[in-house]
Amino acid sequence: MCSLEAERQRLAAERQNFAPLTSRDEIQEIARLAQPPQPLMEHDLQGKSKWELEVMRIEIFARQDRRFRRPALQKYFEGQPGYKGQYLPEEFDKAAASLLSDIQKKNATFIMEYQKRQ
Repeated sequence: MCSLEAERQRLAAERQNFAPLTSRDEIQEIARLAQPPQPLMEHDLQGKSKWELEVMRIEIFARQDRRFRRPALQKYFEGQPGYKGQYLPEEFDKAAASLLSDIQKKNATFIMEYQKRQ
């Protein structure tokens, strides 16, 4: 076998060992995360389950790599692309003023107030 053909076969075999870099869902999630936060409106929250509202609120903190005491939330965010979970809750709470934008703070408060009315 000529060396060119052997090289083609080697490269083809290597390609089979690699999964695609990102799935379509991961690409959409990366694009969404790259967008600056927008102020939430009432219609953004309507029809959401208690779990969805909780995840929406907590996601604001998770985007800044806060860890969570509730195992279900921690497990959920560990499965999300880009999440590192580097801040313990106590560390994050001390640094939140500098880590979160004004819009993120307002959105978290808005969701929490909406949750209380449900």
